[in-house]
Amino acid sequence: MKNTTRFLFIIFLFFYTGCIQRFSKEEILMQKETLKSKILEKVNKSVNIYILPFENNSKDKEIDYLSTAIQNSLYEFLYFLEYENAYIPFEVNSTPLTKDIEDIVIKKDSYFYKYATNFNTRLTQYSISYSNYVTTEIITTSNKIETQKGKKKIVQWKQENITNYITNTITNYSVSNIVNTNIATLPKENFLYILSNEIPDLTNEASYLKINVSNIESSSNLTLLSNIIYYTIGGSYKVEEKKKTGTKIINIEIILSNFVLSTSSSNLNIKKFNISAREDSIQENLWGFIKEVRKMVLNKPVGDIIVTSNPEDVSVYVDGIFIGKTPLYFPSIVAKKHRFTFSKQEYHNLVVEGEIKPNITNYIFKDLKKKSVGGILKITSNPSNSKVFLESQYVGNTPLVISNLPLQMQQRIIIHPRETNFVPSYYTIILNNTNEIVEIDSRLNKTLGYPEYVKKLMWGLDFLSWGITTSILGLSIYSHYLGEYFKDRYFSLQKEYDRINYSYYENMSKTYLNFFVISGVISTGLTAFALQTEEINLGFNIERNLFFASISLKY
Repeated sequence: MKNTTRFLFIIFLFFYTGCIQRFSKEEILMQKETLKSKILEKVNKSVNIYILPFENNSKDKEIDYLSTAIQNSLYEFLYFLEYENAYIPFEVNSTPLTKDIEDIVIKKDSYFYKYATNFNTRLTQYSISYSNYVTTEIITTSNKIETQKGKKKIVQWKQENITNYITNTITNYSVSNIVNTNIATLPKENFLYILSNEIPDLTNEASYLKINVSNIESSSNLTLLSNIIYYTIGGSYKVEEKKKTGTKIINIEIILSNFVLSTSSSNLNIKKFNISAREDSIQENLWGFIKEVRKMVLNKPVGDIIVTSNPEDVSVYVDGIFIGKTPLYFPSIVAKKHRFTFSKQEYHNLVVEGEIKPNITNYIFKDLKKKSVGGILKITSNPSNSKVFLESQYVGNTPLVISNLPLQMQQRIIIHPRETNFVPSYYTIILNNTNEIVEIDSRLNKTLGYPEYVKKLMWGLDFLSWGITTSILGLSIYSHYLGEYFKDRYFSLQKEYDRINYSYYENMSKTYLNFFVISGVISTGLTAFALQTEEINLGFNIERNLFFASISLKY
């Protein structure tokens, strides 16, 4: 019995220690995430692109609408950047070590406290008391008055009493509370070591910045924050009429300003682009500028794509982002593997993966297959909400309508009730004509299985019985140790009281142990019965499903 108790105690310590260690790892991960989040707040937060209205420099005021039209066109082309990230290489050495970051590290309950450096410090507090102002009377026998007249010095002596002299007496001067202590601080080199070794993924996360694109009315509406990269897009346009043809050409000058604000300085880079086009082809001619902007903002190897399809007017999605309808051209997509989705009504969706190669134009062509117009299948069942499988694929719950099924093809259907005490139903159908409707009303038969309330009852009794069994075991162990305690006292003190208690608790421990065995057998039987209600057998059984030509192994 003693060996059994020790074995159970060792198992308890093993699981308890395992839980503590697992909790410690989670705590470390949480503290690392907290520190990383605080650092990411200090570094570049985003890349902001502001698009300004364009200025009309021509005398023709009828085209003032182009001021916002060009602005809106640029926004429609550039807003896709909000679904992407700008790559700005993050330098670990430039990470600011601020007080709030240091406070996280130097806390004594912090995982990073081992990187802090302590300095020996002597702290002294002074306590000084002052008395109130008092009035005293001082009597002097002489007052010396000196005057200077020419080279002769005249000294006069005069006796007088001086009263009401105000004095301030300092009393109770004391020094107390002298403490020798250590003050923790975080050296810069230790901080950099934390970033490189404890948070290695920080560099990658801090290098990919969110992109925001927005239209603004004027540059005065800009709200500039430190450590954020800004792009402003603006410019002007002017109308020029060709003398020979009378065609009006819009000359557009686009000014792209890129600057970074930091706490110490700012860097400004300005580029100019010129576009000349008819009014009806301005959007087409903006692609060259859009290409340069995307390439500059993304700051990664990019490639262009030209997408065509059969039929045309197919919606194209890149990594789930809609970029237009075929035929289309899209510039400066990051060079890597992407998922392309092609979608059009009455055609089957097509999803493919392709790799965009950098610095070239990548051509993509896809042929979509038209959906066949088939028949309709209506399924109901009793009980309802039963699962329906079509050709081994789950398609929904009853009542259910399945349309556009292939014609002249055998379809196998299984209706599987959600409740386990019903038998599944199997059907085979063939649709011959377009829009033919086949209705299936399945009346599911009950089996000898157990209803849900019986299963819940059995599992409840099972958990209760194991709880009682465990309690009896605990009482047996407790009685055994009390018996051992009084046994040791009896052998050392030779008192009859200890011998009686020893005998009493030892018999009690044996009684509880017998009850534990009986209760364990009952609990095991209840567990087996609860498993049986769930159709879980403590053995192996091989079954064939001739309808789906499959073999299943149950255990």
